[in-house]
Amino acid sequence: MKKPGEGPHIQISNVRDLVAASSLVVEGARTAIVWLAPASLWVLFAQYGVRDRLEAFLASDGSVRGLTHVTSASVGDVHALAQKGATIRHLPDTPRQFALVADGKESVSALQIDPARLGPDATIAALWSSEPQLAQWLLTQFEAEWARATDSVTRIAELLEGR
Repeated sequence: MKKPGEGPHIQISNVRDLVAASSLVVEGARTAIVWLAPASLWVLFAQYGVRDRLEAFLASDGSVRGLTHVTSASVGDVHALAQKGATIRHLPDTPRQFALVADGKESVSALQIDPARLGPDATIAALWSSEPQLAQWLLTQFEAEWARATDSVTRIAELLEGR
C-alpha cells in the first residue's frame, strides 16, 4: 500500500486496509490525534494493534481524543486507552462514519459505513489523505460530534459494573 505523499489521496476498499492505514497515520503523528469510530471498528483496532500504537503515542506526550458509542464489546479497550491518558467521549448512538486525523494534516476516513458488518475483510469505501483541507473538514465534524457527546467515564463505569 503506498502512502499519501505519492498522491494526495489513496482509496481504501476493505476494513483490513483501513486498519493498516490508520496504524501508519498514528505512527507518523507528532502532537495530536483525534478519532471517531463505531465500537465494532474500535474492537478491530484493538485486535490489530492500533490501540497499542495510540498508547505508545500517549506515552511520548501525544494528545489523543476519541469518540465512540461505548458498548460491552468495546468497554475494556476504551477503558484501557482512557487509563493511559486519552480523553474519550461517549456518543448516544452508534456513529456510521470513521475518521482519524493526525496533527491536523493527515487523515483516514469513511462515511456511510454499516457498523454491524465490520469485519477485517468487509468492503468499505474509505480515503487516506495527506491534504490538510480534508483533515480540517474532518476536525470540524469531529468537534461538532464532540460537543454532543458525554464523558465516557460514567458509561464505562456502568458497563464494567454490569449495568
